[in-house]
Amino acid sequence: MAKRRDDRPGPLVCVYWVDATADAAWDDTWQPRGKTAHCISVGWLVEDTEHHVTLVRDMADAHDKEARISGGRATIPRAWIEEIVRQAERRPKG
Repeated sequence: MAKRRDDRPGPLVCVYWVDATADAAWDDTWQPRGKTAHCISVGWLVEDTEHHVTLVRDMADAHDKEARISGGRATIPRAWIEEIVRQAERRPKG
């Protein structure tokens, strides 16, 4: 799916994905920690490409395409995504 072409927000989704972890602490061992973070992100799906999805967490004036603003964007690589689940929602009028 390509970028949305209309002026409505995309569907509300829950994305289950895996992220890298890091540790900056000094340690006296070379043993690998080997853990990843299992994440859940919720937002409006505003971009869905072959390589990634982009969610927007917050929207103001969603009903007015001229005044609409958004914040809390997250772009997640497809290779990290385990599942995308559409959520029941009430769409803004407009």
